[in-house]
Amino acid sequence: MASIDILAGIIASDGHLARDRSTIFVKYNIPSGSKSASIEPPDLQILSKEIDYFKGWVAGDGSVTNDRGRPKIEIWSKSQKMMLWFRQILSEAKIESQIFVDKKRDKHILRIGKKRSIMEFYQKIEIPHPAKKRKLLELLNKMSWLPSN
Repeated sequence: MASIDILAGIIASDGHLARDRSTIFVKYNIPSGSKSASIEPPDLQILSKEIDYFKGWVAGDGSVTNDRGRPKIEIWSKSQKMMLWFRQILSEAKIESQIFVDKKRDKHILRIGKKRSIMEFYQKIEIPHPAKKRKLLELLNKMSWLPSN
């Protein structure tokens, strides 16, 4: 069963869902309406809760794709604070990531792309989105990065 932290991450990543000020929106610091530039990290203080929130964000607004045939995981936001917070969470989980700025779209992109980091992500963080989870597994198998059974 998904945690409330995952649900909050999904809602936070998808601004049109956040239209009211119920408890979950206040607890997780989710502004109502358009929030991409104004959203700030919630004060969860426990790494497992922060990772669950991150999982929700990836499920809601992340992508699993390939770059020259290699797997990569990306999330975007106009909020630099969110991307820096997510990078810190990943760092605490021993997963390296980089942040890039797309100046044309005024967005920050957090990318996990190095082999070691992708493998750490795969082993430690389960994406709660079936299609994205399946895509990551397919890419890892295509690259022969997973041990054969």
